[in-house]
Amino acid sequence: MKIHFTKPMLLFSFFLIMSCGNQPQPSEQPTDTSSVQDTSVQIVVVPPAIPPADLNPDGIGGLYVGSFDAIEYKTNKRPSYSNRITISIDSVVAGNLYGHSIVAGNMRAFTGAAQETGKVYSVTGQEPGDDQYDGSFEFKIYPDLDSIEGTWTANNKKLAVTKRKYALSKREFKYDASLELPDYMPGNALYSEKNMPEDEYGEYEALTDDVLKINASKNLLKKADVENMHKGDLEVIRNAMYARHGYSFKNRKMRYVFDNVVDWYIPLNTDVRDMLTEVERKNEDLLKRYENHATKYYDSFGR
Repeated sequence: MKIHFTKPMLLFSFFLIMSCGNQPQPSEQPTDTSSVQDTSVQIVVVPPAIPPADLNPDGIGGLYVGSFDAIEYKTNKRPSYSNRITISIDSVVAGNLYGHSIVAGNMRAFTGAAQETGKVYSVTGQEPGDDQYDGSFEFKIYPDLDSIEGTWTANNKKLAVTKRKYALSKREFKYDASLELPDYMPGNALYSEKNMPEDEYGEYEALTDDVLKINASKNLLKKADVENMHKGDLEVIRNAMYARHGYSFKNRKMRYVFDNVVDWYIPLNTDVRDMLTEVERKNEDLLKRYENHATKYYDSFGR
């Protein structure tokens, strides 16, 4: 049977915007055209005052995190077989579920119908369709288990991966500067597009014990702390700052590390520049300078 919720009453007000000139815009931000003179009528939607319970039946709202695994793919296109995904259930109104996903540096909204049967919610959700990587989600939400299971199917059948499965657990996100990289991080490989983990032979950039020596979110670094470190270690230490803020990595090299090795990592944001602390900003500059001149540490793998 379908879920029944009280429909929110939307209040609409109309106003005219008259602008006298352009206003300066922040750098690296989308151009805001609202400062251009415009006499057209615009609609403002006033958010309704709805109790959270009406938007979050059975407490299903929140973040669900886990592996996003390829089940239909084209090997010759060198697909990414497993990424970490976060699915956010944002609200359910009148039987319609609204959410968004964050994976591989992309954040996409989806909307679809939700049906409840014996406290299990069945959801079919569509992404907007204006991006080549959009598709459709089909999943079940198990409120008693705080979990989601389902599949995603790509609209574009020419992609390297056209279908994925996922089994996600409900998690809460909170920034914590004290989160450390795991003790088993040294020895892990930094893979690239040309050097994938499924390759049987080859040389790869390996992390060393030095990667565990520094938490760049906690302490202000000095040159002596980083000047003799390898490039890969410096890169992971720097990106760990972003990971603590929930940054979703587009860079495949960093995805292999944080998606597969770091348990506390929750992809949540596609831009965290404004979230970095003063200590992190200063350390970011120092780490980048030394990355540019550091040497790589290579190891080999095979049968």
